[in-house]
Amino acid sequence: MPGLSLQQEFKIMSWLQEGANFDAPPQVSTEAIKAVKQWETFFNGSSLKQQLVSRYIYEHLFIGHLHFKGHTKQEFFRLVRSVTAPGEAIKEIATNQPYNDPEVKKFYYRLRLVEETIVEKTHFVYQLSPEKMQRYQELFFQPDYTVSKLPSYQSHIAANPFISFAELPTYARYQFMLDDAHYFISGFIKGPVCRGQMALGAIRDRFWVAFFNPKKTQDYPKMHQAMQAFLVDQSHNLKLPDASGAELGLFGYKEYNSLADQYLKNKDAFANQLVEKYGGFKISDIWDGNGTNKNAALTVFRHFDSATVVQGLIGEPPLTAWIVDYPLFERVHYLLVAGYDVYSAINHQLASRQYMDLLRIDGENNFLRLMPNDQRKKIHDSWYKGLSGKFANYINKPYYSDGYEAGVSYQTKQPKAEFFTQLKQQIAKINCQREACIRPVKQ
Repeated sequence: MPGLSLQQEFKIMSWLQEGANFDAPPQVSTEAIKAVKQWETFFNGSSLKQQLVSRYIYEHLFIGHLHFKGHTKQEFFRLVRSVTAPGEAIKEIATNQPYNDPEVKKFYYRLRLVEETIVEKTHFVYQLSPEKMQRYQELFFQPDYTVSKLPSYQSHIAANPFISFAELPTYARYQFMLDDAHYFISGFIKGPVCRGQMALGAIRDRFWVAFFNPKKTQDYPKMHQAMQAFLVDQSHNLKLPDASGAELGLFGYKEYNSLADQYLKNKDAFANQLVEKYGGFKISDIWDGNGTNKNAALTVFRHFDSATVVQGLIGEPPLTAWIVDYPLFERVHYLLVAGYDVYSAINHQLASRQYMDLLRIDGENNFLRLMPNDQRKKIHDSWYKGLSGKFANYINKPYYSDGYEAGVSYQTKQPKAEFFTQLKQQIAKINCQREACIRPVKQ
């Protein structure tokens, strides 16, 4: 026990002698009861399409604190799986990962009130509202597609979202994540994986994050079909370490590093085909949040053994940046949030840490594709000075459309700085300006 005073010790002993009773649990507000009923009805629809969509949403929101827009600021919920139906007391199905087999024939998605103390490390909020439900309708139910069957919970399928959710439109999945990109990036920045110097070694001290536009040109339908086909073709190479479960083995990370490397190689060839057909990647290919969504630009700060993510491009231009596409975004979530088990064996954590390096490389390669072709290697090498050994084989491969020129127009000999200036102009309507980012000084 800490150095308590005699009065404090007496208070604790008296509390224990009285049965260590706790205060009555907090009561859900009347407004929240209505909202919970509406959302639980939505999540527990019976059609195959609704069941698959609900499973996808659950596997992305399970770790967050859900808040109803306009309700009291102190009321948060978790989306859980329960053996009991809405209206009954929740009996949560506890599993290590959200895609583990619930081992019951019938379960229900429920919203459970957060009763524990809110702490900064694990508190990142996702907002639910009538507008959000309408957005789900637009993304997942208005498009014309068919769900033929539900995926199994076997690890080699459930741990690979490119297989388990292949029948959901790629655009819908990507836009779902883009709409609340700050929340999803916070998942791996503030979740249990990003704790300790070893984990934080996978990211830079500070970097900016932007996203490829999900649909920008008149050729979008053709590009979407090509991307959908490419992801189906690459589903094996896109599988993540948790797909092996307990059979991963101490050196199992080598297999997944090789698969990720093969994907980067194939992606490079695919990107080059897009360049040949549609022209080099341009500033206009960067998502601008449709002029209103501040999730389009993020800054990640690495601290000693933790990290922070904020909206906006904060500070001077960084050493590097990530330009995120859908496959990268999804893999970050399933590697570091949905598929990460902080209590697992060292082989799982080692494989996750090794794989994360390749995800960072993927985002940086996307950034390099927007640089002048004759500057890419120079810029790349400036990030990895003195690197040697076997891992250098993964790092130094030119999977950044080497030989194919970008579509960005540069006027100076400082393309990286010039690109960041153009990027700020692209997202100017939603970027956090310096004056707005400074917290007011308390008097």
